[in-house]
Amino acid sequence: MKMKIYDYTRIMKDSYFIQEGWRVVLVDLGQKTIQVSKCSLSIFFLLSHHQCVYVKDNSPLYKEVLARYYDMLGALVIPNKYKKGLLFKD
Repeated sequence: MKMKIYDYTRIMKDSYFIQEGWRVVLVDLGQKTIQVSKCSLSIFFLLSHHQCVYVKDNSPLYKEVLARYYDMLGALVIPNKYKKGLLFKD
């Protein structure tokens, strides 16, 4: 499924909504934060959709935002159900 990116920088500096299907993520590239919510962020996106600008798929901004988003996701440490990894002491 293709990701849709919406420019939210008029309201929040360096912020973009990324929508993939029903899931909506708010990414702040300046502070390097990703906000994910099951319902409330999607509702907020629907209410503030008129303040966003759609970023076309073939634009340089789309490629840059998507690349930085993937870099941020790659740096996340996600604990697993076996409680092994960097977050847990042996």
